[in-house]
Amino acid sequence: MQEKIDHLKHNIYVGGIGVILMGFWSMAKILISIVLGFADYLKQPEFETLTEDDITAVIIVVVIVMAVFSVILIFIHLLIGLNAIRFAKGKKYRKLFLVVVIVFLVLQVLGIPSYFTNITDDDALDSLIAAALVDITLIFILGDIFVSVFKVKKLEKNREE
Repeated sequence: MQEKIDHLKHNIYVGGIGVILMGFWSMAKILISIVLGFADYLKQPEFETLTEDDITAVIIVVVIVMAVFSVILIFIHLLIGLNAIRFAKGKKYRKLFLVVVIVFLVLQVLGIPSYFTNITDDDALDSLIAAALVDITLIFILGDIFVSVFKVKKLEKNREE
C-alpha cells in the first residue's frame, strides 16, 4: 500500500511541476500572440480611421490587460503547482487548491473547442492543433493531480484504520 501511495505522490509532484511549466508556457504564448498578431489586428478596416495617438492608446490598453491576465494566469498555475508539490512532499498545503484545480480544469475543457471554430487559414491549422494538444496535456495533468490526491487520502485513511 505504501508503494502505491508513494507512486501517486510522485505523480502529484511531477504534475505540480508540469502545471507550473505550463503556466510559463501560457505566458510565453500570450506574449508571442501580442508581438506577432497585434500588427495584423490593427490592419483590419475598423482601425483605419484611428489616429497615431489612438493606436498608441489601444496598444497600451491591450498590453496592460494582457499583462494583468498573464499575472493572474501564472498565479493560478503557481497556486496549483506549488500546493500539489507540497501535498506530495507531505507538507502543509491549501485545500482550496483542489477547488481551483476543478475550476481550472473545467475552464480548460470548455476552451478546447475555441481552437477549432472559425479556422480560416490552413497555415495556422498546425499551430492550432499544437496549442490544443498542449492544453489537452494540461487537462490530463490537472485531472491526474485531482484524482491522485483523493486516492492518496483514501489510501492513507484506510492504512490508519
